[in-house]
Amino acid sequence: MTDEFNLIEGFELTEHARKVIAERGISMKWIKWALDSPIRIEKDKSDPQLLHALCRIEEWGGRVLRVIYMIPRSPKGSSQPILTEK
Repeated sequence: MTDEFNLIEGFELTEHARKVIAERGISMKWIKWALDSPIRIEKDKSDPQLLHALCRIEEWGGRVLRVIYMIPRSPKGSSQPILTEK
């Protein structure tokens, strides 16, 4: 059985991220888009190890998905998606 949350190579999702993804109906495809082709990348204001990748999701009403991930992008890194509307 394939774990749908492990479809993004090089990332390990936290339990919090898994919960948020399920609760908000966020597609793993959207998270991959945000990580692969962000419209903008922002540094986290309080943690220098975190980056925010933002991606507009047209099929989600044009809302912006913010994916927060730990750098460097490594297999033991984590990403935690957080939805924001812009």
